[in-house]
Amino acid sequence: MLVRRMHKSRLGLKRSEVFIIIFATILLLAVGWVYFSGVGFLTNGSSQQGQRVGILAESAGTVRRELLGESVFGPIETNEALFNEDTIVTAAGSSARVELDDGSTIELGPNAMIRLAYESEFSLTGISRVPKVDVVAGQVTGRAKTRELRIRSGEKVVSIPKQTSQTLKSPVWKKTRAPLPPKAPPAPAKAVIMPSPSPSPSPVPPPPPPRKMVQVELISPKLGAHLTVPSGAASPVVPVLFEWQITPADQSVTIIVRNGTDPESPRVLEQVVAPAQQGKGSYRWTAENPGEYRWELRLLSGEWQKPETSKAGFVVDPEFDGIRLLEPLVAGHASTSNQLRKKVLKNFDIALRWQPYPGLKKYRVELSKGPGKRPLMVRESDQPSLSLNRDKVFSGEIYYRVSGETAQGFQVHSPLVPFRFSFLPPVLTLPNDGKRFVSKTERAKVLLTWQKTNFTENYEIEIARDSEFQQVHFRAVKQENFHILTNPPAGDFYWRVRSISGKVMSPMSAAQRFSVVSSVGPP
Repeated sequence: MLVRRMHKSRLGLKRSEVFIIIFATILLLAVGWVYFSGVGFLTNGSSQQGQRVGILAESAGTVRRELLGESVFGPIETNEALFNEDTIVTAAGSSARVELDDGSTIELGPNAMIRLAYESEFSLTGISRVPKVDVVAGQVTGRAKTRELRIRSGEKVVSIPKQTSQTLKSPVWKKTRAPLPPKAPPAPAKAVIMPSPSPSPSPVPPPPPPRKMVQVELISPKLGAHLTVPSGAASPVVPVLFEWQITPADQSVTIIVRNGTDPESPRVLEQVVAPAQQGKGSYRWTAENPGEYRWELRLLSGEWQKPETSKAGFVVDPEFDGIRLLEPLVAGHASTSNQLRKKVLKNFDIALRWQPYPGLKKYRVELSKGPGKRPLMVRESDQPSLSLNRDKVFSGEIYYRVSGETAQGFQVHSPLVPFRFSFLPPVLTLPNDGKRFVSKTERAKVLLTWQKTNFTENYEIEIARDSEFQQVHFRAVKQENFHILTNPPAGDFYWRVRSISGKVMSPMSAAQRFSVVSSVGPP
């Protein structure tokens, strides 16, 4: 009848055109019903139901997803598709960014949970799908691009206009899941008439399934391990590599590090870590303070077969070798003796030097007679140098070490090294060893000279008639570095000199010989 009436309408449509209009109307009504009922045509396996709405664009740390109709959170990789009614969670120290198909983005902070829940609305242009996000916990930032984005947290609903963004905060998520949508109650079973059973005991309910037991072995650092700052490190920090083996191999854990041995000591690290391969897990961390630490692993599901194997303690030693010493200076020069170089040096001043260490404002210098000996003297300096022994001459060997304390409590020091200084005798210059003088008159003179030495106040000269200096012919203390021997008798002479500075005297120099003979024959 409808076809006949339309055929006879004023529009003058043909029969075939009328059928096309009727078919298009029915198709439009069917598509609208499917769109509003939430029936999805795209599937990704048996568990991924619903319509694709975007992808996981970025992730850091541990990010998991619960599909509609499932009761566990499974891992999800970057660029993996997301579907309507998916629930996404981030662990502590983790983050994620969801990119919707319309270009809008949703950023999740640590311990956050959201559920993607699109809404269908009528408009003048037809049926439209409005992206909506249910924030269950944590901090979430939504950025709308081409159309409005709705974010709901509890009873509060925020509409974010296109090309704008807004952040919502909810209580931090602590190992909870977004509630599943209510399921329709099952249809009542049809009554089945059974014959009266014979008297028997009540059936025993089956035992509950056994709880999942997990084994773990802590590989490093072992219980009681001592870790130190690497020698020569530019900053006082200790790299720590945590390693473990877990069975079954698919168990993610939370690694917790405490500053102290007490189970309630403050936490300095809490991180969810998934095993890399074959149940082997690892995590790198940096200890910035010395002391005792306790680390443990906690399961996200199940329980340990031997809980005591999941805890260990280690020690970060406070002392380390990190100060580099420079060559000491004597009177401003790198000298190890009083021998003359280019110029004569008078004021004896030892300057111990080292390279400054970052962050240290005060240094401690200890001087001793050797390794294992008690310090003879302890000095402090706010500069990377220390001057000692002003106006006094030091001869011998002494050991020193420089140390300091950083703001974090580390004790940085240098190696214990010796400083040696030798107070040597002068070098004899004139006359040459074995020189023979001929005395032509009774007033013959022999000039004796020697090289000057640094930090020397006087010289002692000794002239003898024998090489053992038992028959001393002349002995004197002189300020100059020469002596004139007048009217020496004929024969052999031996002479030597040493340097003197206060109470410090050098050894005698090696003796040299000269001889004096009377002239023979006419002059």
